[in-house]
Amino acid sequence: MPQGSTSTRIPAGGPEGGIINRNPAILEMRTKSQLVDFVDELFRLEGAAEELGIDAAKLRAFIRRVSRHYRQNPYHNFHHATDTVNTVGWMLSRPLLHARLPVHYRFLLMLAALIHDVEHPGNNNLWEVETRSALAETYAYEAVLEKHSFAVTERLLAEPALDLFRPFGAETAQEWLRIVQEIVLATDFATHRQFLDDFKAFMESHGPDFDDLQFVSWLARALMKAADIANTSKPFAQAQVWGQRVMMEFWAQGVLEKRNNMPVGPLNDPETVQVNAAQAGFIRFAALELFEILNRIDPELQEMVETLRKNLEFYEEKAERGDGNFE
Repeated sequence: MPQGSTSTRIPAGGPEGGIINRNPAILEMRTKSQLVDFVDELFRLEGAAEELGIDAAKLRAFIRRVSRHYRQNPYHNFHHATDTVNTVGWMLSRPLLHARLPVHYRFLLMLAALIHDVEHPGNNNLWEVETRSALAETYAYEAVLEKHSFAVTERLLAEPALDLFRPFGAETAQEWLRIVQEIVLATDFATHRQFLDDFKAFMESHGPDFDDLQFVSWLARALMKAADIANTSKPFAQAQVWGQRVMMEFWAQGVLEKRNNMPVGPLNDPETVQVNAAQAGFIRFAALELFEILNRIDPELQEMVETLRKNLEFYEEKAERGDGNFE
């Protein structure tokens, strides 16, 4: 799989030279052991865990355990979790965000990126709701998969050997759990449009103020949402592979929908979906606006916006030519 990089060249095995690379060859890492090592190093390089005094051995044990709870889906797997942690780490290593975002928020963002899709089954929330699954019933038919990922994480953190928050006291631990939950629930794509509208309205009335915890909360959720869909902002060769993996999950769900005589989702039928047009539409109507808002807060995120725009052009050109789905 093509895995080019527009940043510092590093081997597939992990970060090098104290620098977090925005576009490492994560999909070339074949084992969870490699990925666990990589994530562990990302936490070290970003630095917030050490600044807070998080137990390094316990953190590594937590990363390893979390990796076992990710399933072998085409997209929502531990590769995606690793890529999301890497993207969050890269953004948090930009001078403005590194200096101004509270240190505990930096750590909790990295943690949320790691666990945000734990035990993802490879189908979306709509499937859970429409099939009235046990998960949907458990989580009141709303943000089902996001709530489940947080619940699994909460159970893991309750184990003494994995409890990263215990040394900070019960009150702090409870507040940090609330923040992680808030960040993870923001990745529910059903609320994406509303989030963007509300975030823009907040920025227009308040502006960026890192001393305002309300702004910090909005920013943390926006950074997490951007990292979650940052595959679209990678060099085109990488973005295309990640996009194909997303479509493979959609189409697998489409097979189940047909088998169960359910309406087939708009992206879930390979016979009707033009992947290049779908990817272009996602960038234009979902990703680009979010990244542009973040870029106005921190101009050093500009390279992500520029790559998004280039990828949009590539996908639109391929769609106009009628290129096949996986060419």
